[in-house]
Amino acid sequence: MFRPSAPCPTLSSTTSSQTKKQQTSGGAAGGNAEVKGSVGGEALPAVATYVENSARPPPTGSFVSGGFDMALMRILDEPQKHEKSIVMQDAKCLVIYDAYPKARYHLLVLPKEKVMSISDLRLHHLPLIQHMHRVALHVIAAIRGAGVVGQQGVEGHRPLAFRIGYHCVPSLKLLHLHIVSADFVSTCLKHKKHWNSFQPPFFLDSKLVEQTISDTGKVEVDKHKSEALLKAPLTSHRTSETIKNIPRLKEHLIKCSAPVSSGVVY
Repeated sequence: MFRPSAPCPTLSSTTSSQTKKQQTSGGAAGGNAEVKGSVGGEALPAVATYVENSARPPPTGSFVSGGFDMALMRILDEPQKHEKSIVMQDAKCLVIYDAYPKARYHLLVLPKEKVMSISDLRLHHLPLIQHMHRVALHVIAAIRGAGVVGQQGVEGHRPLAFRIGYHCVPSLKLLHLHIVSADFVSTCLKHKKHWNSFQPPFFLDSKLVEQTISDTGKVEVDKHKSEALLKAPLTSHRTSETIKNIPRLKEHLIKCSAPVSSGVVY
């Protein structure tokens, strides 16, 4: 499940030592462990069949009316108006399609408790984010259980890899956990910031956030350093090579058959 990597510069100095400890624990260098079998705990509700991105209608004006940054809050407040966007829910959270998916599979886990961002998380929220992670694994298991394998010619017949985590500086209010397939093949991936926001260290792995909360009681993010990461050169998450622009990156994503070599995948 884990791949060792460099300490995360987006986290403040109060958490950086714990970050390094977590990133270098578990998993062998040079390989990603596949998540298999039960995800533990009580049974979770069934997950609706994932509707392909191209088959879903684009967001309507109601999605952004009242402010784009509050869109998730509106879904949480009136889920009955967004039933087609919800693929699963239980007493603690709901799972929705990302309205602007950056990969073949891209969903969000929203807590029903109104925690606004990772910066608002405290030690008493640890059971909540652990549950959200478990739900994310449950969703991934359902997608794989539907017979989904990696895109032909890219992942071959290996299970499709996923990232599970948070943006260190989110654009939307309300805590939300991303479940995003590591193919990153999407018409919505248009800009450098789109790519860099789903790569470490801007993208914080869910278990890293859990460990940081457990160790320090909160997550402190260096916003200035984090936002600068969105302007970093485009770098392949498979080969670590620098890529000139988004069109070249998209070609690379379709053609490259190497496994993911950066960050954490499930």
